[in-house]
Amino acid sequence: MESEPLMKPFPRPSSRQRESDGSLGDSENSHSVGSTKLNFLQLSARKKIIMISCSLVEFYSGCSFSIMAPFYPKEAERKGMDPTTIGFIFSLFELVIFLSSPVLGNHLTRIGSKFVFLSGIFVGGICTILFGILSICPPDVPFIVLSFATRSFQALGFSSYVTASFAIASSEFPNHVSLVFGILQTSISAGLMTGPLIGGFLYEAGGFGLPFYVTGTAVVLNGLFVWCFLPNPNDISKAERKRSVFSIILNPMVSIPMFSISATSLGVTFLEPSLAKHLEPFGLPITVVSVFFVISPLVNSISSPLWGYLLDANDIKGPILVFSHLIYCVGFLLIGPSPLLYFLPFKIWIIIVGLFVVGLTFASILITSMKCMVVGALEQGFENNIDTYGIVAGIFNSMYTLGGFIGPMLGGILSQKFGSSCGYTVVGIIALFMAAITGCLFLVRKNRHQ
Repeated sequence: MESEPLMKPFPRPSSRQRESDGSLGDSENSHSVGSTKLNFLQLSARKKIIMISCSLVEFYSGCSFSIMAPFYPKEAERKGMDPTTIGFIFSLFELVIFLSSPVLGNHLTRIGSKFVFLSGIFVGGICTILFGILSICPPDVPFIVLSFATRSFQALGFSSYVTASFAIASSEFPNHVSLVFGILQTSISAGLMTGPLIGGFLYEAGGFGLPFYVTGTAVVLNGLFVWCFLPNPNDISKAERKRSVFSIILNPMVSIPMFSISATSLGVTFLEPSLAKHLEPFGLPITVVSVFFVISPLVNSISSPLWGYLLDANDIKGPILVFSHLIYCVGFLLIGPSPLLYFLPFKIWIIIVGLFVVGLTFASILITSMKCMVVGALEQGFENNIDTYGIVAGIFNSMYTLGGFIGPMLGGILSQKFGSSCGYTVVGIIALFMAAITGCLFLVRKNRHQ
């Protein structure tokens, strides 16, 4: 099969076609993706390399983020760091991505998408290696300052290559944007799940530095592979962008899914500081408790490509987004169980069902929201190209990490003040509110175009 250009020609939709995309069950002929099936074995070598490279990068990014969770707090306390500062070290990752992703996405093709991709990989990988050297750093202030500095640059690298990977992969597969995003979500979820396991094993085998040395080296080697084999993307010159990036968020088809992303990310990260304590009455060993933290990410990882395929093959953005928020709400009410469900007993199997539902709908909300944002950007007059995908990816990453930054703090505060069951009820109410808002969005669009 012949090599194909990274940015395949894609006809601009007519205004009539564009209008048809707005209802609750709207036709997606204009911004559609998925009229043909994506068969990996039949792809050209170029497309296979792009998909494999982006997936590996997403996997390593998940590992890099989560690998330190099992052992870093203990080592940091030995170096004189208090629990509050340790919490800031973890939250700093989300804060840096929240601030940098929109900027990187906006200027992705001006800087050069392959340059952003590669530089992010190398910066992230090298900073991961440097984090391992902190084991020989003097305690107290030097250790704290260098931890903040290294973590900040590691997050900046993460932000760069995650934003670029979605833009590059989506522009290569413009008819399968949702499926591509689902595959990338599966990769990063797999990294987030296996990171703590890899980190714990390597820490036991070789101490504080080994997990960072191994992971960082793997990231750098992957960067060398990408450098050698990734085809050059067709970046767009600044003169070709006809609209301001800020005009994207003026479309409710973008702004409302932005809040869906943050609210959903908030809910999942809300579990991090509260779930272990919520399970204490059952007297479970730590190894069993850790399995509960894997349930939602595992379901998310498995279901993401399926949701992506479903969205590419059918125009059901509205129903999926609305009902996913509703079911996401039910999932958190079950985890409590919420005082609103006073008739439900506090049983392990109910919590497991709740976590399963949360993982399943977490994937559908994120992928559908990304799809809506791409449609909204096209409606605002942006071209269907790598430049637009970069802008959308930057906004997505920013809003996702905003929820990830707020969620653990809110979870700790509400669980301490009112108990975890009431805290999960608050998350459920937020999801219910988002279901109402997204329902109104698609109903208004449907009535406007009838």
